[in-house]
Amino acid sequence: MIGETTARGEPAERGPRGAGAGTLKELCASFVDGYRRRDPALLLGLYLDSARIVPAWNETHPVSPAEDIEDRMRLGLPMQFRVQDIFEDGARAHVRLAWSVEGTTTDGTDLEISGTASLECEKRDRRWYIASEWLRHEAPGLEG
Repeated sequence: MIGETTARGEPAERGPRGAGAGTLKELCASFVDGYRRRDPALLLGLYLDSARIVPAWNETHPVSPAEDIEDRMRLGLPMQFRVQDIFEDGARAHVRLAWSVEGTTTDGTDLEISGTASLECEKRDRRWYIASEWLRHEAPGLEG
């Protein structure tokens, strides 16, 4: 499970949890589709067990993909992602995306947020996975 630790409190590394993707392009397409469809199981399968997500509003406290995906799903709105750039160097890659979410949340809040995300990806056993994700936002009133 995401967030498991060893007896000494260190992150447990068990290798890739899910299917990942055969190509970097497929990984990006699955990531975009997973958020469009609001499919947490698909999304979790794209991350390494050791992956961490660094939200713009709390850079000192990285969270697990499970925590972050659950938080995003709680909005009750699909997130739109658009791949801007892919930089691949052998078994590592950097993907930059633009994202947005707009609508009325499950608690009745009108929401309009956009920003960028950076994915650090790794190729393991001929499959691509997300190793880390950094989020930035461009929404008034969300700064801290």
